[in-house]
Amino acid sequence: MRTLIARHKIVLVLFALWLFVAYVFFLRLEEKQGLVGQVTLLQQEIAVLPQPAADRRMKDMGETFSWIDSMPDFLMDLTKWAKKRSIVIVTIEPEKTDYKEGYIEQPVKLELQGRFRTIGEYLTFLEDLPRPVQVTGLQITSPETVAPDILARLNLVVYIRDAT
Repeated sequence: MRTLIARHKIVLVLFALWLFVAYVFFLRLEEKQGLVGQVTLLQQEIAVLPQPAADRRMKDMGETFSWIDSMPDFLMDLTKWAKKRSIVIVTIEPEKTDYKEGYIEQPVKLELQGRFRTIGEYLTFLEDLPRPVQVTGLQITSPETVAPDILARLNLVVYIRDAT
């Protein structure tokens, strides 16, 4: 009789263990199905989003764009792109370079003179560059000496691959 009770206990423990494993498995299966549903929904939402303006950016850059990882070339490109939009770069001031692991952060102060709309388009253009450029500060003034133009002071951080 004792062996029968011991067997029943073992069977009961094994059955409880099997129920627990099955419960955990089904919880994970439901979680996976929910995540798959979310991925599908996100893919559908992404498909509806407008495509990035990569074609427009590359065409707009023309021959001035280069993948050369040098700051002087990039600053010359910034000047060419501004001139193409009838924007005058009043000053360009590179600041202290910050060397990180695998890349370089190069802060730059720019002072631009131009119409409000063209400066806005230039900012959008900078934002759309395939090269990482972050606008960290913007100050717009409208002094009488440059009217009807405005002056925009930009603080940029240009991220450059570290070639070393």
